[in-house]
Amino acid sequence: MGSQITSKALEALIIFLIVIVIYLSIAFEWRMAVAAFIALIHDIVITIGVYALTGFTVSPTSVIGLLTILGYSLYDTVVVFDKVRENTAGLLTTRNPATATRPTWHSTRPWSDRSTPR
Repeated sequence: MGSQITSKALEALIIFLIVIVIYLSIAFEWRMAVAAFIALIHDIVITIGVYALTGFTVSPTSVIGLLTILGYSLYDTVVVFDKVRENTAGLLTTRNPATATRPTWHSTRPWSDRSTPR
């Protein structure tokens, strides 16, 4: 039973990653898509690594938890990268470091007045 769940979880993860790669490559320019995919892979490796170190067996609940974590990770990545794309439109010639930090500041401080840190 455990090996069947593990193989189905691996299959679901591979399908999830294929769909995400397709979406990211359509939604963002290639550099942002690669960075988003690396961030997603990082979250997968850390989560599965911690899970493996603790020695828990794979169950349907743990697979659901993993896919939930990946969903939240993907959502956060897309929100931040969409804000980066929005804030950098037309600013390709500008070399202002605040341009890169502004989207993260805006997306992590929804309660603020959206002012950029000084």
